[in-house]
Amino acid sequence: MLPTPIASCDFLWSLPVSPPSVLVSALFAVGVAVGVLLKQVVDEAELLHPASDLSLSTNGPLGVLADEGRLHQLFTNIIGNALRFAPMGSEVSVEAEGRESDVVIRIRDCGPGIAPQDQGRVFERVWRADGSAGTGGGGAGLGLAICKCIVDG
Repeated sequence: MLPTPIASCDFLWSLPVSPPSVLVSALFAVGVAVGVLLKQVVDEAELLHPASDLSLSTNGPLGVLADEGRLHQLFTNIIGNALRFAPMGSEVSVEAEGRESDVVIRIRDCGPGIAPQDQGRVFERVWRADGSAGTGGGGAGLGLAICKCIVDG
């Protein structure tokens, strides 16, 4: 289940260390070092958004059983979305913390947030809080909908 975005555009996941999380099909389950994968995604995002203020904080490699390709796409979409829609120059932070039975991932931006009446719609295809869906506002409007499909399986 996807998290509900809150006013600070804070996305939070808890991935179980074992058994494989919902982000995997049994066929593609492998040991994934989430901290290493997040570093790769953050490095890629910084190349695409060189003026961004993007930070990463992890407490180790943080292993989980998951589909690495799907996790990469999930993190890329959420981080990219935060960088595109947060005010220019505002910080986007990515945090991952290992716990006894799971890894908690938090992606936070300092944007204006999403109005309470719109929070249930952010994962719909081609919907945007700013009303720019279908008007060439920087993408197809599918990134968060793809994230929902990944998480829902």
